[in-house]
Amino acid sequence: MNPQLLQQGEIQDLDQELVRERKSLLIQAFLVLLMIAALTLFLLVLGGHSQQLPPSSFKPYSDGFLGLYRTLRELGEDVRRNRNSFEMFFSNLGRPEEDSLLLLAPKVSDLSKLQTRSLVSWIEKGGRLLLADGLFTPTSIKGISFYKKSEAPVANRVFTEVPKRAWAPLGGRFRGSGPLRRWAFSLLEKEGLEAKLSPFVIRSWELDASSLTPADLLKATRKQVWGIPVFGRPDESWTVLCTYRKQPVILERSLGKGKVILCSTPLLFSNLACGGLGSGPLAIHTILRASDGGRRRAIIDEWSHGFRLAKGFFHFLRSERLFYPALGLLLLYLTLLWRGAIRPGPLSPSREVPRRSKEEYILAQGRLLDQSGDYKAAALWLFQGYDQMLQRETGTKDWPRREELLMDLKKVTTGDRNAFQAFGHRLSEAFRSLASSKSKE
Repeated sequence: MNPQLLQQGEIQDLDQELVRERKSLLIQAFLVLLMIAALTLFLLVLGGHSQQLPPSSFKPYSDGFLGLYRTLRELGEDVRRNRNSFEMFFSNLGRPEEDSLLLLAPKVSDLSKLQTRSLVSWIEKGGRLLLADGLFTPTSIKGISFYKKSEAPVANRVFTEVPKRAWAPLGGRFRGSGPLRRWAFSLLEKEGLEAKLSPFVIRSWELDASSLTPADLLKATRKQVWGIPVFGRPDESWTVLCTYRKQPVILERSLGKGKVILCSTPLLFSNLACGGLGSGPLAIHTILRASDGGRRRAIIDEWSHGFRLAKGFFHFLRSERLFYPALGLLLLYLTLLWRGAIRPGPLSPSREVPRRSKEEYILAQGRLLDQSGDYKAAALWLFQGYDQMLQRETGTKDWPRREELLMDLKKVTTGDRNAFQAFGHRLSEAFRSLASSKSKE
């Protein structure tokens, strides 16, 4: 081991090299953080003007209800959306005389007895329910139908007599009656309309043939006839609010202190009908009828639409605009951790930095202490360095002259440079002597 190597700065600059490497990584990380911050600002501020809603049936497509929702909000109506279960919904619901519950094309075909009792009790105490029936076929039930008790858990448990649903072909006019008599719109039969109305129309043979007129049956034998569901003749407990081809589509009746409005189809409230067919005024005033002219808070139940309230941190990230910034921060953290830029603890050489022997490190520390003037500490570090080298050369801890040099070490004082230099000379002489005798062997 040549002591002159210590003068070349190979050991003293190792910490500085690690510091420079860490600073470089942190500067690069800071630039990446700036880019992530810019992305977050864009998503939260600039992206916020799109007014995107969480995933729900209130989507901007033809079969969604986003247009109706936005129109009600623009009119100043208090419209809320419930995404909790029915149990939580009714336990947290306000007083029945203050709220209206809207079910537009619900996707849940059945409710438990407890949920049904809660719903009925809430209506009887003064609540309002607007229920727009979903569509169904003989083999696939979608929503709450009004046929049999097994298929109508809400309607049949709420009412003793439930109006059956009939069928009316396309090409007619919706006309309001009673409090809605001022509002109407036309549903004309034309090319391509069936495709646009596909989420809401049904084929003639999906219903009992007894509900069809002879003319409808004759027409059905020639081609596939599409139509919309309507109600059959209701009993006197029901009030007709709207008809289509002189058949009821919106009915109302009282239940205790509350009221229920039944719609045979959710078509009236869809984006297609409100925007392209002119059903907007009729749909708005039907909801205003259910909310007592806007005096009640309208609660649209998302739970029955199939859009349940998902909980958890990862769901929050997936559903919010912060997903990609959070993912970028996670990748940046893992990269810095891998590179050692944020490794906790003191600096340590990485694999790319050439490793030095323990003896050389000890000698380097002795050199530094020599330059600082602490000769006693420098002599101790110098002795430890040579001690390690001589143990390796001789293969034993008790190499010749070790005890003698330990006694000389005790004589070196902090400010005695001459004693330190003499001690270093004797150490070097002992190392050369032992190395020379080792080479002769």
